[in-house]
Amino acid sequence: MKKLFFLFAATVAFGMAACGDKTEANAEGADTADTIIEEVAVSSIGAPGLVDDSTFIGIIGEGTSMHNLVLISSSDDGQDTTAFIMGEGVDKTNLHDIIEGSPCQVVFTGSLTDKPRITYIETPLTYKNAIGKWTCDDPDNAGKKMSFELLPMGKVELTNWRKARILSWSLYNDDTKEITLVVAKNDGEEEEVNATILEGDKTLTIENDPGVYVKE
Repeated sequence: MKKLFFLFAATVAFGMAACGDKTEANAEGADTADTIIEEVAVSSIGAPGLVDDSTFIGIIGEGTSMHNLVLISSSDDGQDTTAFIMGEGVDKTNLHDIIEGSPCQVVFTGSLTDKPRITYIETPLTYKNAIGKWTCDDPDNAGKKMSFELLPMGKVELTNWRKARILSWSLYNDDTKEITLVVAKNDGEEEEVNATILEGDKTLTIENDPGVYVKE
């Protein structure tokens, strides 16, 4: 199976998704999908949907279980949900857990209107590794900590972080381990800030922030 390559470019929060160019992947096994996505713009509530005759990209939604995968995708009318069957023999080589809100790419057989069966499934590792509580020393208060927690579905719980109010987060680039934080500035406007996961996926740095955040 060829590994389907994830490269997610962040959009504004709650924005619609766009699909980029397709390119041929490098072989990792005998069976392959015909084409892959080289670049996909994915927001927290939308995704491209059907890519070709047998490849689908979406956001994992509610109703997903051990044998049933629900993917949210974008359409001309807004959002669609498509259910897939995960039976035996699915190639899970590049499946990094099934988490609501995570981008997900599948190769399937059958009709999309009648619960097609998945033959290959892939999710980005960066999305999984971003979830959790991140803490660093407070430079303005010796012995104190600053922290925030990233949750599935782009949600954020502020534990003790005074830099700005984080409204949501999303995957930016799985290859470079980057995510995007949507923060509220003092004037009330929103701003997108990039953050990068480093060093064995246990530390995180944020654009224009000198602190190094450690995952608890």
